[in-house]
Amino acid sequence: MNATTSEQLAISIAEQHLQSGGFCCGPCIGALSIGSTDTSLWEIEFAHVGLTSRSPTTDPESMRVQVNLTTKEARSIDLM
Repeated sequence: MNATTSEQLAISIAEQHLQSGGFCCGPCIGALSIGSTDTSLWEIEFAHVGLTSRSPTTDPESMRVQVNLTTKEARSIDLM
């Protein structure tokens, strides 16, 4: 699987994870592959609802989810 396909899958899994937990989010504002060459672990960042970037007034400033593409599991890192 190439990096672009991996990134898109990670974003999709992260969105599903947030929705299944009852969270609403804004757009994806970042996707970072964790590790030097392996693209199976991703950290996905979403803006809060109504925003298109990190919030200057909320803590945390965005919602982050870690996704393991090997197991298709997602784990919340920062949620409001």
